[in-house]
Amino acid sequence: MIDGHSHLLLGLTGRDVAGREAIDPQDYVSLLKPGGIRMLGLVVGGDRAYALPSSLGPWEGTLDMLDRFLTGVESVPAGMVVIRNALDLQQLSDERIGVVLHIEGALPLFDTPLNDPTIALRMLYRLGIRSLQLIALPDSPALDEQQRLTPIGREILNEATRLGMVLDLSHLTGKEPAFYQAIECTSSPVVLSHHVLAEDASDDSGVSAEAALAIAATGGVIGLHAGSRALAANQSQATIDTWLSQICRLVKLVGIDHVAIGSDWVDADKLGLPAGLFVEGIEAIEDFPVMVRALQDGGFSPSEQEAITDGNWTRVWTEALGRTDQ
Repeated sequence: MIDGHSHLLLGLTGRDVAGREAIDPQDYVSLLKPGGIRMLGLVVGGDRAYALPSSLGPWEGTLDMLDRFLTGVESVPAGMVVIRNALDLQQLSDERIGVVLHIEGALPLFDTPLNDPTIALRMLYRLGIRSLQLIALPDSPALDEQQRLTPIGREILNEATRLGMVLDLSHLTGKEPAFYQAIECTSSPVVLSHHVLAEDASDDSGVSAEAALAIAATGGVIGLHAGSRALAANQSQATIDTWLSQICRLVKLVGIDHVAIGSDWVDADKLGLPAGLFVEGIEAIEDFPVMVRALQDGGFSPSEQEAITDGNWTRVWTEALGRTDQ
């Protein structure tokens, strides 16, 4: 299984100051393997303060989180591998967890002494970042007051495309015309890594039918959110039936090749957050096979299950990360 959007690192990095010990990837492998997860889209920084050590801004906090994660991966290479190109995807063994590193919002690019955010973007690319979400917070230098891309916002997306990064338009869906302008910046598949259909969303995780079809038209995917607040605004906790209903509706709307999993997972227990944040029965990473069983019970064929849980993310990442020189 592939989870295209995960905050798995927050349990260790979101609460304290910077400069602590490296993150041991074996701690995560021991959780992910029982859950059947072989690859992750892993958030390692971005706009939001809760995702960073409390004493640091977006740029320093992102670098701190990235350094500690990469130091851990380098110290235990048998545990995880950072996916940098299509060849890494093809050569990923069953013994290791593949990780596509993701920045959730471009504010770190503006939070440096440099006067050119694309320089910061290239540096993050060299450190292994392969997925860029332009915004996570409402206010961004990448957008103007009319919800259009600013010249620097467009320049960032063009440079990300040139480098061969995945463009994730999550949280941009309600900001038109910027959403559609961003799609025009690339000929590669574009993704919404963690969303639900708009009428069911209680926050900015919603996507309209029109926007979902626009993503599908690029060859991209929509990763279905597993959060209760996103899936079921009127319920205290979403059920697996609610999640399955969303899958069925998305498949009917955009087709089986454009639906995937993007849980937006955080370890609520480690962070001291209330129970019930995610779909009932999915209280831990180890519970993710519940989603596979739901697809089986919902009548999806083995090939359809494979597309949703693995194949669609693999296809999009392979196409977007086609470069093999870095």
